[in-house]
Amino acid sequence: MTLVAGRDTGAVTLQAEVERKVLTNTETVHLVNPSVSLELSTITVDTDMLFLPQRGTGRADSTLIRVTLIDETGVPLGNHTGTVQVQSTGGLLASSTAEYVDSLAAYITTMYSPTEAGEAQISATYNGELLGEEIQIRFIDVEIPQGISPNGDGLNETWILSGLDGVGSQVTVYNAQGEAVYYASPYSNEDPFLGTSNVGAMAGNELPNGTYYFRIAYGDTERNEVYNYLIIQR
Repeated sequence: MTLVAGRDTGAVTLQAEVERKVLTNTETVHLVNPSVSLELSTITVDTDMLFLPQRGTGRADSTLIRVTLIDETGVPLGNHTGTVQVQSTGGLLASSTAEYVDSLAAYITTMYSPTEAGEAQISATYNGELLGEEIQIRFIDVEIPQGISPNGDGLNETWILSGLDGVGSQVTVYNAQGEAVYYASPYSNEDPFLGTSNVGAMAGNELPNGTYYFRIAYGDTERNEVYNYLIIQR
């Protein structure tokens, strides 16, 4: 007879057939959960590169931290209760706790408000014992001006996105109709957006005054995105 791992206690019905006569008996059994493997257990994040919440992003970024408890054979534990705590160096992510009750993973979403750019090491503990290996999150301080005035007076002529160089970014600007009017990958502050379209029907022409919208994708995952508006006033 095979018993399912992860079940703590329960009634098991034993049935046997002896010379075509069925014998049935019910017994209560107590099973011991496999022990948690601290080395095999994992920590993952949806994104490992986040914008600081101020300076043009309009919101505070967050990431979903996933902690998976693994048994000694490498299989995710089910029905295994304990306290999982997530913390980071420098206090850039608030500590979070969650009771591990899911069959595959404990999910912990942590909002943060870091005050400076840098890197944070994320770690997790299970009942006070360190789990797996630490992971790293990079915080990027990017200033996103929400307006440019390309009229030749030397003020706010170009859209300089300070802090974005070297990140690996894709920048798209859209008009009010949702049509892309500018695209750059990667975006370079040495050749910034000047209020002139480079894609679509307006390519090569100056864009008229008005409110536009932008999308900045950065890093290696699709989850790293920032949206907001941009005003062109000549």
